[in-house]
Amino acid sequence: WEKKGLRRLKKAMADCTVYATARDKVSKVVIDETIKRSALGGLAATAQLPLSALSYVRRVDDPWAVAVQRAKGAGRRLAEALLDGTRGTAPAMLVGYGVGARVVMEALEYLAAIAGDARRQSPQRRQKAASRVECAVLLGAPVSATSERWRAARGVVSGRLINGYSTRDWMLRLVYRAKAWSIAGVAGTTPVVPEHAGQDAPMIENVDLSDLVNGHLSYAHVMEPIFARLKLEG
Repeated sequence: WEKKGLRRLKKAMADCTVYATARDKVSKVVIDETIKRSALGGLAATAQLPLSALSYVRRVDDPWAVAVQRAKGAGRRLAEALLDGTRGTAPAMLVGYGVGARVVMEALEYLAAIAGDARRQSPQRRQKAASRVECAVLLGAPVSATSERWRAARGVVSGRLINGYSTRDWMLRLVYRAKAWSIAGVAGTTPVVPEHAGQDAPMIENVDLSDLVNGHLSYAHVMEPIFARLKLEG
Protein backbone atom coordinates (compact mmCIF):
# COMPACT_ATOMS: atom_id res chain seq x y z
CA TRP A 1 0.00 0.00 0.00
CA GLU A 2 1.14 3.55 -0.73
CA LYS A 3 4.47 2.35 -2.14
CA LYS A 4 5.50 5.77 -3.43
CA GLY A 5 4.82 7.47 -0.11
CA LEU A 6 6.60 4.76 1.87
CA ARG A 7 9.66 4.96 -0.37
CA ARG A 8 9.74 8.71 0.21
CA LEU A 9 9.48 8.19 3.97
CA LYS A 10 12.24 5.56 3.94
CA LYS A 11 14.56 7.86 2.00
CA ALA A 12 13.92 10.73 4.41
CA MET A 13 14.64 8.49 7.39
CA ALA A 14 17.77 7.08 5.77
CA ASP A 15 19.03 10.59 5.00
CA CYS A 16 18.34 11.64 8.58
CA THR A 17 20.23 8.61 9.92
CA VAL A 18 23.26 9.38 7.75
CA TYR A 19 23.12 13.00 8.83
CA ALA A 20 22.99 11.98 12.49
CA THR A 21 26.17 9.96 12.17
CA ALA A 22 28.09 12.84 10.64
CA ARG A 23 30.10 15.27 12.74
CA ASP A 24 27.82 17.41 14.91
CA LYS A 25 28.20 20.96 13.65
CA VAL A 26 25.09 22.43 15.27
CA SER A 27 25.55 24.59 18.34
CA LYS A 28 23.72 23.91 21.61
CA VAL A 29 21.64 27.07 21.16
CA VAL A 30 20.36 25.95 17.75
CA ILE A 31 19.64 22.46 19.04
CA ASP A 32 17.61 23.84 21.94
CA GLU A 33 15.55 25.90 19.50
CA THR A 34 15.03 22.87 17.25
CA ILE A 35 13.82 20.81 20.20
CA LYS A 36 11.36 23.53 21.20
CA ARG A 37 9.95 23.95 17.71
CA SER A 38 9.67 20.20 17.27
CA ALA A 39 7.44 19.86 20.36
CA LEU A 40 10.16 17.79 22.04
CA GLY A 41 11.01 20.32 24.71
CA GLY A 42 10.63 19.09 28.26
CA LEU A 43 10.68 15.39 27.35
CA ALA A 44 13.42 13.39 28.99
CA ALA A 45 13.60 11.05 26.02
CA THR A 46 15.23 13.73 23.92
CA ALA A 47 18.38 13.47 25.97
CA GLN A 48 19.00 10.12 24.31
CA LEU A 49 18.42 11.32 20.74
CA PRO A 50 21.34 12.04 18.40
CA LEU A 51 21.66 15.80 18.68
CA SER A 52 22.67 16.32 15.09
CA ALA A 53 19.46 14.64 13.90
CA LEU A 54 17.18 17.15 15.59
CA SER A 55 17.96 19.92 13.12
CA TYR A 56 17.18 17.52 10.27
CA VAL A 57 13.84 16.25 11.53
CA ARG A 58 11.68 18.59 9.46
CA ARG A 59 12.66 16.70 6.31
CA VAL A 60 11.02 13.60 7.81
CA ASP A 61 7.94 15.42 9.10
CA ASP A 62 5.99 15.68 5.85
CA PRO A 63 6.33 12.10 4.49
CA TRP A 64 5.78 10.78 8.03
CA ALA A 65 2.55 12.75 8.48
CA VAL A 66 1.26 11.60 5.08
CA ALA A 67 2.08 7.95 5.80
CA VAL A 68 0.41 7.99 9.22
CA GLN A 69 -2.68 9.72 7.83
CA ARG A 70 -3.06 7.17 5.05
CA ALA A 71 -2.49 4.28 7.45
CA LYS A 72 -5.98 4.85 8.83
CA GLY A 73 -7.62 4.29 5.45
CA ALA A 74 -5.37 1.33 4.70
CA GLY A 75 -6.26 -0.22 8.05
CA ARG A 76 -9.97 0.05 7.34
CA ARG A 77 -9.52 -1.52 3.92
CA LEU A 78 -7.56 -4.34 5.50
CA ALA A 79 -10.34 -4.91 8.03
CA GLU A 80 -13.00 -4.96 5.32
CA ALA A 81 -10.90 -7.41 3.30
CA LEU A 82 -10.87 -9.71 6.33
CA LEU A 83 -14.63 -9.37 6.73
CA ASP A 84 -15.70 -9.92 3.13
CA GLY A 85 -14.45 -13.50 3.10
CA THR A 86 -13.06 -13.40 -0.45
CA ARG A 87 -9.56 -14.12 0.87
CA GLY A 88 -10.65 -17.07 2.97
CA THR A 89 -12.39 -17.45 6.29
CA ALA A 90 -9.61 -18.92 8.43
CA PRO A 91 -8.42 -16.69 11.30
CA ALA A 92 -5.60 -14.45 10.10
CA MET A 93 -2.20 -13.50 11.46
CA LEU A 94 -1.37 -9.82 10.94
CA VAL A 95 2.25 -8.65 11.02
CA GLY A 96 3.47 -5.11 10.42
CA TYR A 97 6.51 -3.00 11.22
CA GLY A 98 6.83 0.78 11.32
CA VAL A 99 3.87 2.46 9.64
CA GLY A 100 2.73 -1.03 8.65
CA ALA A 101 2.21 -1.75 12.36
CA ARG A 102 0.08 1.38 12.49
CA VAL A 103 -2.04 -0.09 9.68
CA VAL A 104 -2.51 -3.27 11.72
CA MET A 105 -3.61 -1.26 14.77
CA GLU A 106 -6.06 0.77 12.69
CA ALA A 107 -7.52 -2.48 11.29
CA LEU A 108 -7.91 -3.96 14.76
CA GLU A 109 -9.59 -0.82 16.08
CA TYR A 110 -11.97 -0.82 13.11
CA LEU A 111 -12.87 -4.45 13.77
CA ALA A 112 -13.35 -3.66 17.47
CA ALA A 113 -15.72 -0.82 16.62
CA ILE A 114 -17.82 -3.15 14.46
CA ALA A 115 -17.80 -5.92 17.06
CA GLY A 116 -19.07 -3.51 19.70
CA ASP A 117 -21.76 -1.81 17.61
CA ALA A 118 -24.93 -3.73 18.45
CA ARG A 119 -27.20 -0.97 17.16
CA ARG A 120 -25.94 -0.68 13.57
CA GLN A 121 -24.20 -3.97 12.87
CA SER A 122 -25.76 -7.39 12.32
CA PRO A 123 -24.94 -10.15 14.82
CA GLN A 124 -23.17 -12.09 12.05
CA ARG A 125 -20.93 -9.17 11.11
CA ARG A 126 -20.14 -8.43 14.75
CA GLN A 127 -19.23 -12.04 15.41
CA LYS A 128 -17.02 -12.14 12.32
CA ALA A 129 -15.23 -8.93 13.34
CA ALA A 130 -14.48 -10.41 16.74
CA SER A 131 -13.07 -13.67 15.40
CA ARG A 132 -11.16 -12.98 12.16
CA VAL A 133 -7.74 -12.30 13.72
CA GLU A 134 -5.90 -15.04 15.56
CA CYS A 135 -2.57 -13.27 16.07
CA ALA A 136 -1.32 -9.70 15.60
CA VAL A 137 2.32 -8.65 15.70
CA LEU A 138 3.22 -4.96 15.80
CA LEU A 139 6.93 -4.17 15.44
CA GLY A 140 8.34 -0.68 15.92
CA ALA A 141 4.77 0.56 16.13
CA PRO A 142 4.12 4.33 16.01
CA VAL A 143 1.31 3.91 18.53
CA SER A 144 0.98 5.18 22.09
CA ALA A 145 2.51 2.93 24.74
CA THR A 146 -0.49 3.44 27.02
CA SER A 147 -2.88 0.50 26.90
CA GLU A 148 -6.04 2.41 25.92
CA ARG A 149 -5.78 1.63 22.20
CA TRP A 150 -4.29 -1.78 22.81
CA ARG A 151 -7.21 -2.77 25.01
CA ALA A 152 -9.65 -2.39 22.10
CA ALA A 153 -7.32 -4.35 19.83
CA ARG A 154 -7.01 -7.11 22.43
CA GLY A 155 -10.77 -7.64 22.22
CA VAL A 156 -10.65 -8.79 18.57
CA VAL A 157 -7.46 -10.87 18.67
CA SER A 158 -8.24 -14.39 19.82
CA GLY A 159 -4.60 -15.40 20.32
CA ARG A 160 -1.35 -13.50 20.70
CA LEU A 161 -1.09 -9.71 20.57
CA ILE A 162 2.59 -8.76 20.45
CA ASN A 163 4.35 -5.42 20.84
CA GLY A 164 7.90 -5.83 19.57
CA TYR A 165 10.04 -2.83 20.49
CA SER A 166 13.62 -1.56 20.44
CA THR A 167 15.00 0.95 22.91
CA ARG A 168 17.62 1.81 20.24
CA ASP A 169 15.02 3.12 17.77
CA TRP A 170 15.76 6.83 18.22
CA MET A 171 14.23 7.62 14.83
CA LEU A 172 10.78 6.50 15.99
CA ARG A 173 11.09 8.51 19.20
CA LEU A 174 12.08 11.51 17.12
CA VAL A 175 9.18 11.47 14.67
CA TYR A 176 6.47 10.27 17.06
CA ARG A 177 5.80 13.47 18.94
CA ALA A 178 3.65 16.64 18.96
CA LYS A 179 -0.06 15.68 18.92
CA ALA A 180 0.63 11.96 18.99
CA TRP A 181 2.98 12.06 21.97
CA SER A 182 1.90 10.48 25.28
CA ILE A 183 3.61 10.57 28.63
CA ALA A 184 4.31 6.83 28.33
CA GLY A 185 6.06 7.27 24.99
CA VAL A 186 5.71 5.19 21.85
CA ALA A 187 5.08 1.44 21.85
CA GLY A 188 7.80 0.74 19.29
CA THR A 189 10.46 1.81 21.78
CA THR A 190 9.01 0.70 25.13
CA PRO A 191 6.57 -1.78 26.71
CA VAL A 192 2.86 -1.01 26.69
CA VAL A 193 1.73 0.16 30.14
CA PRO A 194 -1.66 0.70 31.87
CA GLU A 195 -3.38 4.05 31.34
CA HIS A 196 -3.62 4.67 35.09
CA ALA A 197 -1.57 3.64 38.10
CA GLY A 198 -2.86 0.45 39.68
CA GLN A 199 -4.76 -0.56 36.55
CA ASP A 200 -4.08 -3.87 34.86
CA ALA A 201 -2.72 -3.74 31.33
CA PRO A 202 -4.44 -5.87 28.68
CA MET A 203 -2.81 -9.20 27.88
CA ILE A 204 -0.05 -8.04 25.54
CA GLU A 205 3.32 -9.67 24.96
CA ASN A 206 5.96 -6.95 25.21
CA VAL A 207 9.11 -8.29 23.55
CA ASP A 208 12.40 -6.38 23.71
CA LEU A 209 14.15 -6.68 20.33
CA SER A 210 16.89 -4.15 21.05
CA ASP A 211 19.65 -6.70 20.47
CA LEU A 212 18.31 -7.34 16.95
CA VAL A 213 17.05 -3.90 15.94
CA ASN A 214 19.55 -1.05 16.08
CA GLY A 215 17.36 1.48 14.24
CA HIS A 216 13.93 1.92 12.68
CA LEU A 217 15.10 0.87 9.22
CA SER A 218 16.60 -2.36 10.56
CA TYR A 219 13.33 -4.28 10.88
CA ALA A 220 13.16 -5.24 7.21
CA HIS A 221 16.55 -6.95 7.46
CA VAL A 222 16.00 -8.96 10.64
CA MET A 223 12.49 -10.38 10.21
CA GLU A 224 13.71 -13.98 10.19
CA PRO A 225 15.44 -13.78 13.59
CA ILE A 226 12.50 -11.77 14.94
CA PHE A 227 10.07 -14.48 13.86
CA ALA A 228 12.34 -17.07 15.49
CA ARG A 229 12.45 -15.03 18.72
CA LEU A 230 8.66 -14.72 18.74
CA LYS A 231 8.21 -18.38 17.77
CA LEU A 232 6.12 -17.49 14.74
CA GLU A 233 5.86 -19.55 11.60
CA GLY A 234 7.39 -17.63 8.67
